[in-house]
Amino acid sequence: MKQNPRSDWLQQVASRIKSHWLLKGIGTTGAITAFMVAYFTLLRHPQFSVTMIPPTTLDRLIAFQPAAIVPYASLWLYISLVPALLLRRECAAYLGAASVLGVVGLGIFLLWPTAVPQPDINWSLYPSVSFLKSLDAAGNACPSM
Repeated sequence: MKQNPRSDWLQQVASRIKSHWLLKGIGTTGAITAFMVAYFTLLRHPQFSVTMIPPTTLDRLIAFQPAAIVPYASLWLYISLVPALLLRRECAAYLGAASVLGVVGLGIFLLWPTAVPQPDINWSLYPSVSFLKSLDAAGNACPSM
């Protein structure tokens, strides 16, 4: 008897999520926390002078959109979704690649701290974005543009 391909797919996804879920959950949370602590430390205590990055043509063409906070906030979902879907043998390669990417990004933040000019926006009109702006302070522009 042939099974429904959609059912097979859903079973495989469920099996991957259940596989080592506690280890993957703690590992993902720990890695994100470690990166964010390092990032905010470098942001608040730059070791070198901060370079101002001028707005790009694309920055000038696209006006501020408060609703963009929704896709930005979704990154917390998809950052956690990838390791949740990996099998144990796939996690090592993913962890290695994510670690290299994180270290390179932190290295750039350390050696070349950057910021963009503050736009003339009354952030109090946009509380969700205002909160994010308060966390990011000067804001490293590169490589997180």
